[in-house]
This record gives sequence, structure tokens and C-alpha cells, in this order.
Amino acid sequence: MYILQQFINALTTGGVYALIAVGFAIIYNILRFSNWSYGATITVSSYAGYYVASQLHFSFLPSLLVAMSTGGVLAVLIELVAFRRIRKQKGPLIYFFVTSVSVSTGVQFLVLATIGGYFYNWPQIIPGEALHIGSLTVSTMNVLMGGACLMALLVLNFVLFRTRMGMAVRAAACDLGVAALMGVNIDQVISFIFFVSGAMAGLVGTLVGIAYTTYPQLGLESMIKGFVAAIIGGLGSISGAVLGSMLLALVETAVITSPLGASATPVVTFVLLLILLFVRPTGILGKSGSEKA
Repeated sequence: MYILQQFINALTTGGVYALIAVGFAIIYNILRFSNWSYGATITVSSYAGYYVASQLHFSFLPSLLVAMSTGGVLAVLIELVAFRRIRKQKGPLIYFFVTSVSVSTGVQFLVLATIGGYFYNWPQIIPGEALHIGSLTVSTMNVLMGGACLMALLVLNFVLFRTRMGMAVRAAACDLGVAALMGVNIDQVISFIFFVSGAMAGLVGTLVGIAYTTYPQLGLESMIKGFVAAIIGGLGSISGAVLGSMLLALVETAVITSPLGASATPVVTFVLLLILLFVRPTGILGKSGSEKA
């Protein structure tokens, strides 16, 4: 029963990692760069959700909608201001990467300068009771996190494979130039995927903020976990991002509950990551650029 308890905890954590990793994957699929400004979106949206929950006394769902809307709009603005000109001028991919890191760092220091490095605990907008199934105990927060992550991934899957916009996104992921020649509005598609990734960042910022706390480095620390999960699964692969997230969460849980303890988690994680990349450089489900095209 103890193993089952830890397995459930790992699945919940893996769900959050999956949202971050998928947010990386959908941007990488089309623009072929790792969007590190994603961390800034997580941080700002978490603060937005915290503000309306603590100051305006919003309940969980309205706070979540505010955070997701803030994340989506911010991500679109970042793409419009920071990335679109580079894309229009066909700049090298390193420009995208450097710009995304600059945006992430700039926003983090802006938050530190204006709000400070304080940790903000969310008000009690989620019931604190736990569900008891025999000797198994599952917190309400874990149920909420797992359910929200699963719902978000199912909705994203439906949008990508059952809607016209999803078809346009998948066409652009194969080849931007060919998709444009076939009448796909590339600017609209890219704005859409940035909004989706930003909304997912808002969901992550809300769930992690409620479960733990909101602070300036929240986005950066969450982003690193999601980035590692995306690499494990294969950058650009949405199913790989989910698989990599679950594997990462299971490994972390196993290490934390072992005699090694939580302090050894980063070491074990990155050692296993290096071994995986040595054996399969593209990740578990990743494909080379020629295969994807």
C-alpha cells in the first residue's frame, strides 16, 4: 500500500511536469527552439492568480481562469514583441534561444525589483480534507492537480486532432513554408500555440502556487523540471513529453523515498538523463529533423 501511495504522488507530480513539457513541445515543434520565456509566464500568471485569490477573494475556478488568461495573453505578447521580428527576418535559431533566456531573466529580476523575493502563501481556496480509501490517503490537492492536468491534456489532444486550427498547427509543424503556401495563416497559428502554452503555464502556476507557494523563481525551477522531462521524452514529441514527465516523477519519488533522500534527487536525475542521451540522443520518442519533415 505504501508503494501505491507513492505511485499516486508520482503521477500527480508527473502531471504538472507534463503540462510544462508539453508547453515546450508545441513551441519546439513549429519554431524549433526551446522557449525559456515559458518560466516567466508561469511566474507572472501565478502572481496574477494569487492576487485575485488573496486581494479580491476569488474562489479557485475564477482565480485559475485569471491566471490562465494572464499566461496566454503574456505569451502572445512575448511572441509578438520578442520573437516575431526574428522569425520574419529568418534569423538563426540561436537568436530565439538568447531572446527567450533574456525575457525569462528580465521578468524574474523585474518581479524581484517590484514585488520582492518574498514567498506568498495562497489563501485556503481548496478544501484541506483528504480522501481515505482503506489505508490509502489521497489529498484533495492531489486529486485536483491530477484531474486538472489530465483534463488539460485531453482538451489539447482534442484541439490538435479534431479541429481546423489543430490541423493547421500540425501542418505548420511539418513545414512552415509549405503550410504557408497551402493557405495556412502562420502568424495566427504561432499566436495560437503561444496562447495555449501560456494558458498551460497559468495552470501550472496556479496549481504549484496553491500546493506550495508563489515566489519569483517559481517559473525557472518549474521550467527546468519540464525541460528535462521534454528532453527525456524527445523534444517536439507531445506524447514523449508526457511519458518523460511520468518517468521523471517516478524516478524522483523513488530517490526521495530511498536512503539517498531528496538531496540526491538532482544528481540521480541528471546522471540518468546523460545516460539516456548517450544511448538515444533524440529522447525516447523523439525523431530527427529529417524524420519529422
